[in-house]
Amino acid sequence: MDNRGLVRLVVATIAMTLSEIRGNGAETVGFRMNGTNDLTVINRGRCGQNSGVVRDKFGADVLAMAPKPDYAFIYVGMNDVINDGFFTPLDKYLENMTWLIERSREAGITPVICTIHHVNEDVVYAHHPREKFGAETVTAKMDRYNAALRTLAAHRKVGLADFGVVADRTPPSELLSDGVHLTRRGNELLARTFLDVVASRLRGRETIVCLGDSLTYGYLNAGAGTADGETYPAMLRRLPLPAGQ
Repeated sequence: MDNRGLVRLVVATIAMTLSEIRGNGAETVGFRMNGTNDLTVINRGRCGQNSGVVRDKFGADVLAMAPKPDYAFIYVGMNDVINDGFFTPLDKYLENMTWLIERSREAGITPVICTIHHVNEDVVYAHHPREKFGAETVTAKMDRYNAALRTLAAHRKVGLADFGVVADRTPPSELLSDGVHLTRRGNELLARTFLDVVASRLRGRETIVCLGDSLTYGYLNAGAGTADGETYPAMLRRLPLPAGQ
């Protein structure tokens, strides 16, 4: 094969790869050949955080950023619901979430909030005594918080990534690594659920800050605490972005 033939082969291979990435003829923007898009993603997840801790650290984690991020993806609530050391009454949880929404908007940042996924109750009860939950099961409590979060999103007209619904359509063996935390596949689904909310507004070079607990941090995932590896912030950088409408 001469040099011209080799060049044609390489070009054809690249075109095929991009076609596979786009899938179904959907146009994409800002996608690099190294497998990442042009989004800047910051992982501000920390193990053990509930909504109150995220609120307390919002100034340092988000408002101190220069320049300010375009979006704040807020996935917090798991510790508020299942961790008896961080339980947060529903009214206080909603107060914290409302505060995060409003402070984001005041700073010119678009917030997106997210419902939490169901977990393996036996795993939770092995670490957090069943009696701490009273007559309510973990699942029932989580459903109550998620329902309130959906109502809050509607009232505040804020973007909602309804991951609770998406996760329920996924086999737990694909979604969960230890009964609570997410697998690589789970993180891909979470990232896609967030991106679907803002896809029509993305131009490909926005900055996103991800706020939350160990699920955002990426506990048990490669690249934990970063936007690399297998964390959900990393998946935000790897997914192809639909072109803006």
